[in-house]
Amino acid sequence: MFFIFIFLISWASFLLFSNKKRIHELYQSSLIGMMMSLTSDAVTSFHPFWFYNDPETHLSKFVIQMLDDFGVYPVISYLYIQYMPNSVRKWLKYTWCWTLAGITIEYMMVNRGYITHQLGWSLSLSYISDWIIFGLLTLHHQWIIRSRKFPNISFIQNGKVEIFFEETIHPVSSMHPLYDITQIHGVTILQSVTNGNFETFIFIMESNAAIPPHCHEGYEIHYVVDGIVTVSLHDQERILKRGDIIHFDSIEIHSFKNQNANAVKLISLLMRNQEGFQQKTEVKAASAFIQPF
Repeated sequence: MFFIFIFLISWASFLLFSNKKRIHELYQSSLIGMMMSLTSDAVTSFHPFWFYNDPETHLSKFVIQMLDDFGVYPVISYLYIQYMPNSVRKWLKYTWCWTLAGITIEYMMVNRGYITHQLGWSLSLSYISDWIIFGLLTLHHQWIIRSRKFPNISFIQNGKVEIFFEETIHPVSSMHPLYDITQIHGVTILQSVTNGNFETFIFIMESNAAIPPHCHEGYEIHYVVDGIVTVSLHDQERILKRGDIIHFDSIEIHSFKNQNANAVKLISLLMRNQEGFQQKTEVKAASAFIQPF
């Protein structure tokens, strides 16, 4: 009964806490989690470092493994990647919390007789294995983000202007500082060129989408390719339409809103080294607005 309970709790957690909108991105992490669990089952079939016991309902070893492989591991993998922070320091703390929870549960299962270690296996080795598992999940997710390719994107404005991207375009990595913005409903950020401190993005904001006030280091430029967007800067709102450009110091609190029926498309450039940017472009005022060409 214990293993059935854990299986049901796992999928209940998925239904309650998972972001279903990201399933196209995160399902692969669940598959990797399942594969690692199935691999451990195969290894322990030949080298039984541990085995499961079910004194209440006397479930077979195969049934217990299937409940683990298709319940606990895919859900944990999904939720772990979903909430994974975007900095190494936070990732270490975050993963420490997950591994601590995992080894605590295993300690309780060993004490209650649900798991038996043998052939020199111990809780210490299980704890190291947990770090390896979460590390592999993280590396796999980063690899998926980097390798995902999108078709070349072109924007045509009334047959007069065409902007064509030859570079590979991919979603912002979960480790990127802008990743949290991509979790806002109706906001998509695609990253194209990255060259040192210089990055190029495509922002797409659906109708009624809004990016709340925020600030960060750097200097940024936004070119409105399509649609109408309201930009708040210095407590002032400006309405920008197709062909408008805005550039400002990113440390200033700024926000974006799309209050129209059509989506807004922006080409955005972020320069992390503000001084270098100003030297190259001779920007005189960080809050300057440039009218359409």
